[in-house]
Amino acid sequence: MTPANIERKIVLIGRHGEAPQKPEGGSLDMLTKPAFDDLYLKGRSLKADVEEHGYTPERTFLVHTPKQRTMHTGLIILVGAYDMKPAEGRHPPKSAEDLDNYEGLSRIDTHADPRLIYGHPFGDREDGNMILYKESGALTWINHWIANPNTEYHEGVKSVPGSIAMTDIKECTAENLKRILEGQKDLGVIISHATRAEAAIINLINSGRHTPVGRIEEFSSGEPDDNGTFRMGEYSRLIIDMSKGNVLGAYIDYKGQKYNVDMKEFMNMPVNTQ
Repeated sequence: MTPANIERKIVLIGRHGEAPQKPEGGSLDMLTKPAFDDLYLKGRSLKADVEEHGYTPERTFLVHTPKQRTMHTGLIILVGAYDMKPAEGRHPPKSAEDLDNYEGLSRIDTHADPRLIYGHPFGDREDGNMILYKESGALTWINHWIANPNTEYHEGVKSVPGSIAMTDIKECTAENLKRILEGQKDLGVIISHATRAEAAIINLINSGRHTPVGRIEEFSSGEPDDNGTFRMGEYSRLIIDMSKGNVLGAYIDYKGQKYNVDMKEFMNMPVNTQ
């Protein structure tokens, strides 16, 4: 239990649920049927926090990419967290169409942010980063960003440099964290894609340590096939404890480990408009 004098805020940051894969690499813009059950159960695990801290849909936000699978991931989690029931149809939801029957979702502040998508700010297109992702996966892409932050090309194809991508994600994160820190919201959900979700986590962890993250593998849980990147449908929790509008402490729980976060770095960060 959180002490009565502490206001605990939570922001979930993660990757969309399981999606069918394209033969050439990458995901189709939809969730698999098993993903609906998995995400609903993950949302249910938040129900105790919702009840303890008195969270409401009106004081909750969901930020996703322009892709439907990221929006649906967040909505399913929130159906579970708030124990919502549909006006009609199946419960829990088993399809994107089922989500339309949950009237409570309309009370949640939901919007897409293009800064969370691949290729931003150059546009949603095939670039050198996506080629690298399809060839070697998220692990190689993220470590490439970290090691070569200013590289603008991959195999002769224009790419978004890591420094720009990391700043892009950091601005998006900061903008939404300010809604929590300024008292507008209590619970937030930010869902994106492989590499973009990890970039958000790296920014948060780097804010609270002297030595920046060198390789994403350092966050591996030690479980088989866990290389430190997000699995589909996996998310981390950013916990922010406040009292009378002041931050008492914050940490990100990623892969079962807690890392301190300096909220001042995000609160004081200038934010560009989209």
